[in-house]
Amino acid sequence: MPTYDFECLECGALQEVVQPMHAPSVLDCPVCNKKNVFKKVFFNAPMISVKGEPTTIGQLADKNTKALGTYERQSKELLDEVNKKHINREKAAMHREINSMTDKQKDHWIRTGEK
Repeated sequence: MPTYDFECLECGALQEVVQPMHAPSVLDCPVCNKKNVFKKVFFNAPMISVKGEPTTIGQLADKNTKALGTYERQSKELLDEVNKKHINREKAAMHREINSMTDKQKDHWIRTGEK
């Protein structure tokens, strides 16, 4: 069964619940004690695993990665690690740039996409 996140409409409290996909969202808030005030929010997509043949690109990639030889796998993992570090550096630079903007510059950037 997937795990869902619920948010209280009254006080904003968050609660994580494991329940079937089509179950009704009838929950009482443990913080403000209101009845049936939660709405389902999605911080992370519910995780569901499917057995059988791979049907998505991600599942096919995992299957192909498992089929690699030892040296091919090590080479791929090293390349993935280098790419991950590069992406993290780019994200950090973007965060620094955003944090250095004035409120007016941030507003302009959000509205137009231009710095």
